[in-house]
Amino acid sequence: MVDAVHDAILETLPRKNTQDPYADLYARLFASNMMTLVRWWFFYEGAISAKKVQEIMHKNMTQGMFRTFREQIEGQ
Repeated sequence: MVDAVHDAILETLPRKNTQDPYADLYARLFASNMMTLVRWWFFYEGAISAKKVQEIMHKNMTQGMFRTFREQIEGQ
């Protein structure tokens, strides 16, 4: 699944950027993050809403994981 998400992310980039090693790295990091979040959500079986998972994923992508984590821990 990580490879499928990774490939889908790279497909959204202009062709010239798909060969960039950093594009590959960040696509893999984003894909791994997304799949880890989904796995975590399944582990908690309904205790976390789909809306909350979507919010976490969106914040991770737009704000970064560290800031999102800090906000969650500090209750903001």
